[in-house]
Amino acid sequence: MVETRGVTELTIGSLSDIGISRDHQGDSVGYVNVFEKPEYWPLARRKGNMYVVADGVGGRAAGEVASHLAVNAMLDGFYREPSTDIRTSLLRLIQETNNYIVQENQSRETSQGMRTTIVCAVIRGQELWVIHAGDSRAYLVRNGRPSRITEDHSLPNSHIITQSLGNPAGVEPSVRWEEIRAGDIIVLCSDGLHGVVSDEQIAQTVAYYEPQAACEMLVDMANQAGGQDNISVIVICVSHVVPEESHPEWAPQVPLPPGFGIRPKLHTV
Repeated sequence: MVETRGVTELTIGSLSDIGISRDHQGDSVGYVNVFEKPEYWPLARRKGNMYVVADGVGGRAAGEVASHLAVNAMLDGFYREPSTDIRTSLLRLIQETNNYIVQENQSRETSQGMRTTIVCAVIRGQELWVIHAGDSRAYLVRNGRPSRITEDHSLPNSHIITQSLGNPAGVEPSVRWEEIRAGDIIVLCSDGLHGVVSDEQIAQTVAYYEPQAACEMLVDMANQAGGQDNISVIVICVSHVVPEESHPEWAPQVPLPPGFGIRPKLHTV
């Protein structure tokens, strides 16, 4: 589906799959439909579009709940946070989301110990902001070559996560900014994909196929490689970029055009 603000045009694909070996889905993915939420319009014109992948950990019930809560909290909170300083907004929001999951953890007997990794991208004009905690990743594919935007928060040569949401001691996320260009492709994914499909294979697939078809191909590749984990991926293809500062007509009061955004794709608990 094409998502446009009349400036930066994006085509989005997303998919979340249980995998072959798991009996439950602990991942959640989502991106907000701003056009269906008029209360978001003023800030959405100035804050951009948000995309989130979360990979729940801590057992069946715990992982499902934690990832679902994290995606919903990030998407909703971003457009209610008044600051248009994206870095500040993301850092504040991820701390609030961590605290929220901690509180929910304490109130749900069936979800004790729930945590989740998260990777979140915001695209505004020519800007790409990425914040993450854990080993869910973001890639920037340019001219068919992958560049990993995130570095896994995990111990070397292991699956032991050093940062996640739901930690009572707090979370120390990483934030990165990139300038995007027409033709760039951004990939967000859980370790169920990047753990079995190489960076080069991911880049080749998203460069060759349209975003939704690429998501389907990548999930198939991960399952063919064993499908030992849940698999989640969002692919964002940038077809046209115009810097935000060159468009003063982005007045907060002007409604977004029809077709902006899509319905969030979330896995309910």
